[in-house]
Amino acid sequence: MWALIRYHGRSSSVVVSGTEVVRPRGQLQKNKEDPKEGSEYGACKLLDYELEMAFFFGGKGNQMGRPLTIEEVQHSLFFISILLF
Repeated sequence: MWALIRYHGRSSSVVVSGTEVVRPRGQLQKNKEDPKEGSEYGACKLLDYELEMAFFFGGKGNQMGRPLTIEEVQHSLFFISILLF
């Protein structure tokens, strides 16, 4: 069974290393210990990075439960996709 997984992200935010990044702005909680203090509007304090990798294999399958050897992987791997966000 095949399942197509599609990701809709902000491809416009993918830039070359060294490019200045504008931090997203939004509501930030003033005090995490006391939410009654409310929130303020400003730039995010933290940015995260994501690394997504996909490996696509084809060819003759292996017996269920038997790991592939390095040689077998080299002959059946036909596409690698790596994205860093």
